[in-house]
Order: sequence, then C-alpha cells, then structure tokens
Amino acid sequence: MPSISLAHPVYFQFRVCESGFGICSFPTANVTLAREGQEAIFARGQKYRIILEIDMPESPTNRDLGMFMVRISLYNQSGKITAESARPAVLRYKSELLHVIDTFVLSPYLLFGFSEQKQTLNVELFTEYLDDAYSPAVGAIIEVENMRIQFYTASIKIYADLAGLRYVLFYWPMLSAMLGVSLNVLFLSFLGLLSWYHFFLDRKTAAPEVFQVDFQPKLPLEQRRRNIRNLLEREKQDMIDGEQLQLFEGQTNPAPGLNPGTETLGAEINTEPICIEQVDLDDDESLLLKNQRLRSTSLSGLRLRHSSLQDSPIDTHAHIS
Repeated sequence: MPSISLAHPVYFQFRVCESGFGICSFPTANVTLAREGQEAIFARGQKYRIILEIDMPESPTNRDLGMFMVRISLYNQSGKITAESARPAVLRYKSELLHVIDTFVLSPYLLFGFSEQKQTLNVELFTEYLDDAYSPAVGAIIEVENMRIQFYTASIKIYADLAGLRYVLFYWPMLSAMLGVSLNVLFLSFLGLLSWYHFFLDRKTAAPEVFQVDFQPKLPLEQRRRNIRNLLEREKQDMIDGEQLQLFEGQTNPAPGLNPGTETLGAEINTEPICIEQVDLDDDESLLLKNQRLRSTSLSGLRLRHSSLQDSPIDTHAHIS
C-alpha cells in the first residue's frame, strides 16, 4: 500500500526592497519531495491530494489582505515541469465584536502561551493528482502571489486518495486485522475438520463389507466328460428325429400341382447321409465348441432339404397330356 501521507516543510524566500524594508518579490519556495536515492514518491496509478498549509497571524495586515493566489509547479529529475496548478486563498472573516469576545474568553490561554491568535489556512492545490509513471515528479516550486502577506510557518502535505480495500485497511486497521485473522482461522479450522473427518471419522463409522462367496464342489474331470457326452447324444438324437419327421410330412403331403414322379424327391433326399462329426472328448471347452458346430451344420442341412421340397418344378407337359 502506498504511503498515506507525506509532509515537507516549506521555506519561502523573497527579495527585500532596496530600502531594506518590506518585500519586493513574491514569496517562493523550492521543495524537494523525493529523498536521497529515491526515484519517485508517487505510486503508479494512485491518486493524491496536495495541500499547502499556512499558519497566518490574525494581524490587521492579513485581515486587510483580501484574496491572493497560490501557485505550484511539479518538476521531474531533469527539471521539466510536469504539472501546474493555482488556487485562491483568503483568511476567514471575523467581525470586530467576535474578535473582542474571542480575545476576552481565551485571554488566560493567550497569557500563558497555550493559544495563539492565528488561523491555519489549508489550500488544496491538487484534488486528484495522478503522477506520470514515465516522468515522475520529484520536486515542487510554490509561489504566493502577494507581497504583503504575513505567515509563521508553511508545509506541503500529500495525501493518498484511497478507495476500496486500501481505504478500509488504513482507516479501520483494528477492524481489518480482526476480520482478516478471523477469516483465516475459520478457513484453517474448516480444512482441519474436513481432513479429520476424511481420515478418522469415516473409517470408524463405515460398516464393514461382508463378501459371501458360494463355493460349489467341482466335479471330477471324468464325470464332467460323461455328462457332456450324454448331452451331445441327446441333442443328436433330437435333431435326427426332427429331420425324419419333416421329411415324412413332405412325402405324404406333396405340394398341389406336383408331378407324381417328383414325390420320390424326398426319398432321394432321405437317402443322403447326414454328416456328423465324431467328437473327441479332449476337454470341456473343445466339446462345447464342437457341439455348437454340429448343431449349426445340421440346421443348415435341414433348411436346404425343406426348401428343395417346396421349390420343386412342376411338370407342365405331363399335366397337359
């Protein structure tokens, strides 16, 4: 965070008249804002307020002074002017009666030196000054354009115009510290509780998983082969019985319009040998694979015979004769 305020005393200089009495030039001061070895005093992107504070006595000369101008010029390291500003100023008005009452009431403090008859004049020279990052200001030239002015001391003050989080951090430091520490503690506590729940509480409250495995006794190899062999024999017998039944129905119920000579087609087909593989009982997997192959071969042959019976050509010449 940039410096919130900077204060530098201002020592005005003027030229005395040739008679040796009075001021013959405007009071002028050259103020070096940057310290030795410091390149810039203004933070980049931060706005500042620049105020000239003058302590002026409530003398008849100052009260009759009226308005006057205060001018400031900021310059960089090469002496080039980067910014200028001028503002009017005047003492606050007090009537003669109010001045007498004020003097009477504060007379004890005035006698013992606890109070003075003066006014502090604050002249705001820059309201929102934004420094150039490539040509930062390092000094200022201040000039009061009045040769009759009287003052005790003068100083230039620079205030950062904070906003947002910077404003809260600077003007409420205790509240910001308490809020930041509390948020950090809450966040760390949340992480700790989450870790504790994940590593400890979850393990204690979780119900143990019970795995039940049904163990069935494995049959001997010879017994499994015997069962597979019986299954294959039953499937072979069922397929042979089905083929014979379908062939018998095709012979007894010929399609209409068929030539009697074509009825012997079923007998001819029935005389074709059915190719059945001999299954070697090597192991369980090979037996199952050969069983599937046998079933697909038998079914394809059965479909072929059935289609031959239905798609036989009709002897038209014999029918006409």
